[in-house]
Amino acid sequence: MNPDPVAETVKDEERVAIIQGRFCLAYQRSFCTTCSERCPEQGAIIVEMGVPRVVADQCTGCGICHDVCPAPRNAVLMMAKPNKKMTDNLMSSLSDGTELPELAQGVLDSETLDQLVVDIETCTELLEVIPKFGADSYVKEGEVIDLRTAISMLTRGDLRGVQVRYKHEGSQWWDTLMATHQGVRLVRIQHDF
Repeated sequence: MNPDPVAETVKDEERVAIIQGRFCLAYQRSFCTTCSERCPEQGAIIVEMGVPRVVADQCTGCGICHDVCPAPRNAVLMMAKPNKKMTDNLMSSLSDGTELPELAQGVLDSETLDQLVVDIETCTELLEVIPKFGADSYVKEGEVIDLRTAISMLTRGDLRGVQVRYKHEGSQWWDTLMATHQGVRLVRIQHDF
C-alpha cells in the first residue's frame, strides 16, 4: 500500500511540495531541517523561526523533501501544479492586467483531510467557512457554519463543497474542498491582498 496516496495521485504531473504542520517535527518544537538541507533547489525550502516553508515558485517538485522527511507520518505533501496545457487555454490575468493567483490541487484521503482540519485550526487564523450546496440550494444570508461541521457535512454528502478562507504567514489562503469518488479534492489558492 502506498503510504502517501496524494503523492501517488500526482506522480505523473508537475508537482509542488506542501509542508503539513501537524506532522512536521519542526512545527512540534523539535529541531529538524532535513527537508531544507536535502533540497537540491536553492531557496525552495527556507527555514524561518525554526520551521520550514516551501517557496512554491522555487519548488521543482522533485520530491526529495518528501522522500527524506523523518517524521513518523510524512509531513511533506506533494500536490499537482496547474497543468501548462490547461493553463495556456485559461485567462492568466484580468482585463486590467492584474495577474491571477496560481493554484495547487490534489486528492486527500480521510486521514489527510482530518489533519488538514487540525492544521487550519491550530496554525492559521480562520476567516470564513463557506458551504457550497447544490445548484438549487444556497447558503442563507448571515448563516455561519464552523469548519468541523462543514467537513462532516461534506463527507456525508450533504454539501457539494466547502471553501475555507484563512490567513497564514501574511497571506490569505482559499482552500476549496469537493467530495469525489477518489477522496476529497483540494484546490488551494494563495492571495496576497
